[in-house]
Parts: sequence; C-alpha cells; structure tokens
Amino acid sequence: NPFNTDINTVRGQETGYCMMNPLDNGGLTLANGNLDVTMSTSAWRNCRATIGMTTGKWYFEVECKSSTSGQGLMPGILNAAGSITTTVGANSGGYAYNAAAGQKYNNNSGSSYGASFDNGDTISVAYDGDNGTITFYKNGVSQGVAFTSIPSDTYFPAVAMTGTMSASINFGQKPFKFPPPAGFQPLNAANARPVKVFARPNQYVDVRSGLSAQFTISD
Repeated sequence: NPFNTDINTVRGQETGYCMMNPLDNGGLTLANGNLDVTMSTSAWRNCRATIGMTTGKWYFEVECKSSTSGQGLMPGILNAAGSITTTVGANSGGYAYNAAAGQKYNNNSGSSYGASFDNGDTISVAYDGDNGTITFYKNGVSQGVAFTSIPSDTYFPAVAMTGTMSASINFGQKPFKFPPPAGFQPLNAANARPVKVFARPNQYVDVRSGLSAQFTISD
C-alpha cells in the first residue's frame, strides 16, 4: 500500500520514500523521520530532500504547522548546485513560493503570484520535469503555473525557513491531504528508479543456432 499511514512501516518499505536530507541541510532542525522541519533564527536556511527529479511528474505537500506573524516559509525545488544557506528562490536553480508575500521566487527575484499562506495551510508542489513547469497549490487550489521553461537538470524538493516556525512534508508516506493532479506521482525510489531499456539487444546477447563454443560478436 503506497499510502500506508504507519510511518514506521513505511520507512521499512523497499519503495524508499523521499525525506528531507540531514546531510544536505543548511540549518533546519529535522525530526519524525526527517519529515518535520523547524526553524528558530532570523537567517534564511533551507534543506534539500533525498531524491532528485530529472524527468517525470512529481507531487509533494508541505503543511505549515506553526508560525510567527511575518516569518517566512518557502517550499519549492532546488538543483544540487544551489546554496542551502539562503532561500530556495535566491538560487538560479531554485523555484519557490513564498508564504509571507504570496510571491514566486527564482534567482533572488520575486514577483506577484498567489495567495499568502500561514499556520494550518498546506502547500502542494507539482513539478513536471517532462515539460519544465512547476505549479503550487494552496489547500488544493491551484495558484497557476508558477514557472515554465525550467532548464533540464536534477532538482530536489526543498524547503526554506526563517524566523520561528515549523512544517511537515509528505512525499506520499501517508495519504495526501489533497489529490495530486492527473499523472503526478509521489516521490519514492520505486517510482523514480529508471527502467533500463536495451535499444539494441544484440549488443548484449546473441542467440545463434548450431554454435556450441564461445564466440565474440562484432558489428
């Protein structure tokens, strides 16, 4: 069951769901199997998750659990080259949605986008690696396509915070609060694992009748 609600069971499943990465963390405090994040300083810091997205359509949710008025939460995606000691959207390879202002951010530039969000709200992130787009949802309502023509790269789910606040991330370990858009999948190793296809099988195996000795194939 991909939506098993027992977190201890889920952690042992072979599918290997994504989680926030304690080894790729700029200063957030992680708990609950690296799915809960908290912050208590005024500096912006972010943390990348454990599974990267290159192609495919991926969905995850970030729930704002508690916050102090005026403080920031910025979920989104970030490539491996992006800094984790600033906001997600401060990076050229970072695409994010800012809680306090409702703005979208990339390359340290913010622009008007959607509604602001706060304690109790759930922000869904739908990244389409096939078409280079990302869309954010507030409590299941699309805020529109935030970015198009995102360059091909490997992007990781990422969350940035400043001030005193906490949030929980769900990559599909438990039922999503809101249904993913059609065709979008939870982020786990089973879904993300590429399937190796041999376009020319004769490069790897050759069956010829009447041969009993070892032989070498060359084109």
